[in-house]
Amino acid sequence: MQTLVRITGDRLIMRPKVIFLADMESFYASVETSCNPSLRGKPVAVCGDPALRHGIILAASREAKAFGIKTGQPAWEARRLCPWVIFVHPRMQTYIDYSLHLTRIFEQFTDRVLPYSVDEQFLDLTGLENILGSPQKLAADINRRVWKETGIRCRIGMGENPLQAKMACDCFAKKCPNAFFELNGANYACRTWNLPVSSLFGVGHRMEPTWPVCHGKCFAAAGESTGKFYGLTLTGSIIPLLNRHRFTNKKESAIQRPCPGIIANRRRSSWFCWK
Repeated sequence: MQTLVRITGDRLIMRPKVIFLADMESFYASVETSCNPSLRGKPVAVCGDPALRHGIILAASREAKAFGIKTGQPAWEARRLCPWVIFVHPRMQTYIDYSLHLTRIFEQFTDRVLPYSVDEQFLDLTGLENILGSPQKLAADINRRVWKETGIRCRIGMGENPLQAKMACDCFAKKCPNAFFELNGANYACRTWNLPVSSLFGVGHRMEPTWPVCHGKCFAAAGESTGKFYGLTLTGSIIPLLNRHRFTNKKESAIQRPCPGIIANRRRSSWFCWK
């Protein structure tokens, strides 16, 4: 996927888009350890009141996850898995304040920032390589800046569109020592087609009851791969089912159609020409 980048005057060259998805590790729990450094290195879980036995884990630190504690678990189950887990009540306004601070950090690198959730934000860095350095250097600089100013670990996925960036982050960057991974048109198929369909950006377990049935079997039940799903969408054999089950956007993303860029601040809009 390419975009037109204005260099000088009317001279244009074609370059791939550079889209980052920055995701914070265990955001709520990381904010709590940042606010209270004495919690660092300890199993911390953000949840409601465990005394009422209906508190749900909203986030768990890396140390808590090592004991099997996961988001969505009831507090009593987390206590059973790790008797010395430290429960912290959620403070939503504090998390929002940290999220806004993260946006300000990202805006120091690009004016094309799109918050996706409280702990995830897309950054469009297309055309800034000659100014700020390579994407790999940019990702390292962003991670260092986020850690220095917030004490939160950041993972970054890079792609030529938001789908690639999101999947690069969720499926690969979170497991990489340098917290960075790139998906592009050259490696997308070989890296993702063996993943389960549920790994596709926007497709999760809640959609399993509406999975289309093809050739007599349900994709979710059969555990089909993303690559086979792409193949069926390209041949058109399940397009009517995709439309009926509201999978049209996933089908379009799967074959990697060009996507519009993130709207730019007018200070730099003259540098770019978008499809």
